[in-house]
Amino acid sequence: MKTLRYFGMALLAVILCLNLTACSDDDDENSSIPTLVDLVGSVWSGTDPEGYNIEVTIESATTISVAVSGNGYEGESTHTFTYDEETGMARFTYDGVDCVASISGNSMTVNLGEFKMKMKRIK
Repeated sequence: MKTLRYFGMALLAVILCLNLTACSDDDDENSSIPTLVDLVGSVWSGTDPEGYNIEVTIESATTISVAVSGNGYEGESTHTFTYDEETGMARFTYDGVDCVASISGNSMTVNLGEFKMKMKRIK
């Protein structure tokens, strides 16, 4: 009986070890915060809750352009911005409203006043 218990415990220990080593890293490889050098030239796209298509292009280390189209409207504007490589936070002013964008991997969350939108990197 002791031998059977010993083999059962050994089998349980082996199964537990295999389960722990068989699991892969679940972290998204694209969840890292990009550097400013990585962002220059990137293009981000999304649709706001009112149906406008918005495209943000990071043109240089201090300049972005925002193109808005939809519902019979088309417009493009250029803005200066700042970017913190440690937090992934970009800040600029759009139509007199402070905008804060959080960038992680290939996604950007834009907060413009009460407005919040998710964007994906397309270039």
